[in-house]
Amino acid sequence: MRIYVSSSTRNDHRPEVVARLRGLGHQVYDFREHRFSWEEVAPDWESWTADDYRRAVDLHDAPGEAIGNNLEALARAHAVVMVMPCGPGVHLELGWVMGRGKLGAIYVPDEERDGQVLDLMHIMGDIAIGWEELVMWTEIHLGCPLCDEHLDSEVEVEDHISQMPAGPGRRAMEDYVTKDEACWLNADAI
Repeated sequence: MRIYVSSSTRNDHRPEVVARLRGLGHQVYDFREHRFSWEEVAPDWESWTADDYRRAVDLHDAPGEAIGNNLEALARAHAVVMVMPCGPGVHLELGWVMGRGKLGAIYVPDEERDGQVLDLMHIMGDIAIGWEELVMWTEIHLGCPLCDEHLDSEVEVEDHISQMPAGPGRRAMEDYVTKDEACWLNADAI
């Protein structure tokens, strides 16, 4: 599966998540391998106003190139794994992908489980607490009709849903997916 790992640049868990997912055989995009830093634009970027930010984006090519790389990778991904804790940009990436009918997981590393606050909107994705749950999530979705390598397989949508962990995400899928129509899971619609 092609997975886009989305996290804060300051998230210490991201490198391990990338390495472990690759170790499981997934193709993983790591935005930090295509590193962009605001320091390239201005060393005082952390003190910018909203006007300064907009002006910098308009005047410099580097931010646009970084966004272009990320959007291309997001478009090619089957799924996004959002590694908590993270900021608003990461949430935008997850929302963009899920809005296109792709898979999204909110991964809370074991070390963060007691102090991590989740938001109501996080139930739109699948919440994976700890590495074992994230591995289970990837295994469940390996046969997902969204994945290019499985588009021709005989995976039944109902079978896919029945393997999802119980919770609001699964209930929402059960509500929207019928025997006659695969709704947003229909690979032809993507």
